[in-house]
Amino acid sequence: GALDSLNFYSRNISSLHTFTYRDMGSTRIRSTFRKAWSAKQRSSITAYYRNAQIAQLPYWRVRTKRSNRSEATGEINQDEFWSLGLIAQHEIFVSQLGSRLIFGASFDNSPASYWAEYIDVQKDSDGRFASYNDNDSLLTNYDVQIRNAAVFSRFEILPIEKLRVTTSVRLDHLQYDYSNHL
Repeated sequence: GALDSLNFYSRNISSLHTFTYRDMGSTRIRSTFRKAWSAKQRSSITAYYRNAQIAQLPYWRVRTKRSNRSEATGEINQDEFWSLGLIAQHEIFVSQLGSRLIFGASFDNSPASYWAEYIDVQKDSDGRFASYNDNDSLLTNYDVQIRNAAVFSRFEILPIEKLRVTTSVRLDHLQYDYSNHL
């Protein structure tokens, strides 16, 4: 459950929630190839993979019913995604005023899903949220396929010492395909 700063510093660490949880997992992998073509030009290509999963019964979704203070409701949910992407860029150094031009492109493919179920929560005689039952009531269930392709350009110049001026442009083409499974 929630813990405010006064209780934390006085070491009064207790909770009315006896069963809430959050299980998380993630992976990040990246590989970059760099090539210096000359003292004034270089390129890089980065490929990456990432994923994350969160399965939880969060305390902030558990609420006492107004109609019956001895009962409560809550939610179990799971969120997950993975991404596969590529970023390529080229950098040109210009000797005038320490300037440089960077341009490139990126692509990202990120499927994701989310579902949530409604639960009934029982309170004990001390008012603690003691247990719950899954009542087979689906709140949310969807998948989404997200794709993004982009091109970008950035120009930097150092007109005086300790002053860097940067201007950039980015164009994204974002697509998604949403499937509601309710």
